[in-house]
Amino acid sequence: MVKPPLAVVLDKLAESLRRVPTAQLSLIAAPGDDAGVESLALERAAQVRKYLLSRGVPATRLGKPITTPAAAVQLRMDSGLP
Repeated sequence: MVKPPLAVVLDKLAESLRRVPTAQLSLIAAPGDDAGVESLALERAAQVRKYLLSRGVPATRLGKPITTPAAAVQLRMDSGLP
C-alpha cells in the first residue's frame, strides 16, 4: 500500500505524465528493509506502479519495478523528446 505522503507525490507525477504524452517513467525502484530483502523491495516498487496505473497512467509508459540500495523510492521521468 502506498502511504499518503508518497501518494501526494505520485498524484503530481501522474498529472505530469498526462500533460506530457511523450513522457516515460523509466525508473520505478524501491528499497528493501534493513535486512535487504529484495522481494519486499520489488513489492513496494510494484505498488508504486499499480498506484500510477490506477491514476490513469498507461502501462506502456511505466518502467519495470526494480530494487535500489538507496533508502527511498526512486523515480525517473524522461520527456521522450530528442
